[in-house]
Amino acid sequence: MTYRWRLNITEDVYIVGNFIFDPIGSGIFFGADGETQTDPSLTTSNIHISNNVITGDWNTSCIQGTIPAITEKVHITNNICTKTGTTGASSSGIIVRRTNGATLPAENIIIEFNTITASSGASLGKAGLFVNGGLFNDMQIVSNQIRDVSTFAVLLRGNVQNAIVSNNIIDGSTVGIGVVLPVIILVEYFTAILLSILQLMDFICLPLLVKPSRLLLETM
Repeated sequence: MTYRWRLNITEDVYIVGNFIFDPIGSGIFFGADGETQTDPSLTTSNIHISNNVITGDWNTSCIQGTIPAITEKVHITNNICTKTGTTGASSSGIIVRRTNGATLPAENIIIEFNTITASSGASLGKAGLFVNGGLFNDMQIVSNQIRDVSTFAVLLRGNVQNAIVSNNIIDGSTVGIGVVLPVIILVEYFTAILLSILQLMDFICLPLLVKPSRLLLETM
């Protein structure tokens, strides 16, 4: 059998069913080795992170993907992240970010059915679920449970287009969903009317709702 190695490509990776305790940096990391990895040929595709249980006082993240110039089909599903302490001023549950200077949008990024919590006395410094920087198109953040994370439950920052944030359960955060311009986002809730939309500096903060509602924001 002959194997042909293709340089700069990571594809068809499944990280499934692991139990990870007390990670120092991140419980699971995938993608480029830092945001400065700007080679335009770097490719990540068909990555599946699912059914993992990660518990501890991580400094950076429970799950983190730093995705490169060419990225498609990254699915982060059915994971349980529990923060047990206060380490990490900018720590988050799940982080998805781009490498610097990526000009093609990352496509088919799905984050769904994950549970992100902070135990009593613990906190996440940045967000439960943090999408940061670069180009994203058709991202779906659906049916996640994010509880007691102290800061943002969901924070989208960067050029995120046509994102769907739908059917998430958010409880106990300072801000339910934070959107930093520019973003085109569709937000759907099963729980009720919009109590308020606050524009503070460059944030649009969407607090929890209380009855069925569907809201389209264009904030380009």
